[in-house]
Amino acid sequence: MDYEAVARLKLKALRSIWEVGRKAPNLAFDEFVREGGESLRLHALFETLSHAESASGLRAGWGSWPSEYQSPHSGAVDAFAQEHHGDIEFHQWLQWLAHVQLCEAQECCRKADMRIGLYLDIAVGEALDGSATWSEESSYVAGAAVGNPPEPFATQGQDWRLAALRPDRITAGEPSPFTCLMRASMRYAGAIRIDHAAAFARLYLVPINATPADGAYVRYPGDDMLEQLANMSRRYECLVIGEDLGEVASGLREDLASAYVLSYRILSYEQTDEGFVLPEHYPQFALACVSTHDHQTFAGWWKGADIALRLEHELVSEETTVQHQDYRIDERKRVLEAFSALGLAGSDASPRTSEPEQLAVAAHEFIAMTPSMLASVRLADLTDEQSPTNIPGTDKTYPNWRPKLSVDLEALEKHPHVRRIAAIMNRYRPRHAGRPKGKPPLS
Repeated sequence: MDYEAVARLKLKALRSIWEVGRKAPNLAFDEFVREGGESLRLHALFETLSHAESASGLRAGWGSWPSEYQSPHSGAVDAFAQEHHGDIEFHQWLQWLAHVQLCEAQECCRKADMRIGLYLDIAVGEALDGSATWSEESSYVAGAAVGNPPEPFATQGQDWRLAALRPDRITAGEPSPFTCLMRASMRYAGAIRIDHAAAFARLYLVPINATPADGAYVRYPGDDMLEQLANMSRRYECLVIGEDLGEVASGLREDLASAYVLSYRILSYEQTDEGFVLPEHYPQFALACVSTHDHQTFAGWWKGADIALRLEHELVSEETTVQHQDYRIDERKRVLEAFSALGLAGSDASPRTSEPEQLAVAAHEFIAMTPSMLASVRLADLTDEQSPTNIPGTDKTYPNWRPKLSVDLEALEKHPHVRRIAAIMNRYRPRHAGRPKGKPPLS
């Protein structure tokens, strides 16, 4: 898909709608602009500048712009804003349009009697040279990006090229940057997922123009962040799921649990020395799932496709790959033992004779049996996608977030795999099942 061409077509159509609509009074839009204040104006100004600089051959991010445009507090930017007042208003209108559509979508969810409705995601950071770091530069860490240290699945480490809020500013002020961030999503959502919940304790920051091995952990005010998160959760009646995977600081999972932030439990991660954790031992205040956007489908995991891709994209060495392949052989045996113990696979099942597609159905039944408050089903698992959505640690070598679904949306309802897994979820988790006993999350 040619995203740039699509964007041009959409903006042309939206501009036409705007030009016609702006002639009539729009009190709702005017109120939205007043509420958005300077923050909304600066974002719209950034978008206008970005469009102009891109048209002149520069990049969309402010890092490549002339120096007089790299800060919103310059005479050149003031002059630009006066000259392009109509364009700035157009970009404010685009934000209002998104606001209206999100409100309408959530209202449709409520009318359909959905208990949660929209489930939105909050990323771990902002673009290094995007709107936020341009308009609120003093709130962000300068000279470093969020990443991950070297580890077994990415031996060189990872540099995500994302800007982080400063730990001394993130919870300061009224409202604080953290509160504003949570409010921006919670106002539309019944649940949010916080990417990389390890950030409640610390973030790994990589110096610009250095390698991930040169990075270091920086502490964050976790108690203050959780208090503000709880306040926003109660205000908007919004569940919170924290992606507490990978290397997290000691005690953080307990802190998140005490605040009733739902844990994130992926089947392949839930293992001990004795084998796979059985469903009854999953925590109640958690979201349980078979896989996520950062992983292969269950069938792909069974076949070791994730191991092969890490080698192909040079995230690990050949020696490490052999170790991972040997370990996966043991994992396949252990997951079959767990399935067999629950009657989800025959006692004679073996890694050689078992079909990945059938085991994927068993994996969803396994997750459905857990006492966890939420269980999620990934669309890619339903259609057995061969290309992963995202390969963490890659940038230019894989089209992250761009693989398209192999099944037309119109065909999903009759897809046999979809129907089998939907039937399992309906059996174990009926639509009007009661809430787990105990305090509600973040109360």
